[in-house]
Amino acid sequence: QTKKPPWPKTLPEQIQAVRAVLETANTPLEPEVVARQFQRAQRKKVAELLGTLETLGQAQQTEGGEYRAA
Repeated sequence: QTKKPPWPKTLPEQIQAVRAVLETANTPLEPEVVARQFQRAQRKKVAELLGTLETLGQAQQTEGGEYRAA
């Protein structure tokens, strides 16, 4: 099993990390699934960042509450 990368400390790095997970995913992901890609990532924070990416046009939310890269 590959060790999970640590959750980035700064906001720009966090946004970049979340976006990278979406871009490499084959299917839309729930915030919980994205958070589990990192050590010590909080689901609530990841959900906020996904919402931010959606507002910026860099992610799309499905009807089921999952996200994909835009």
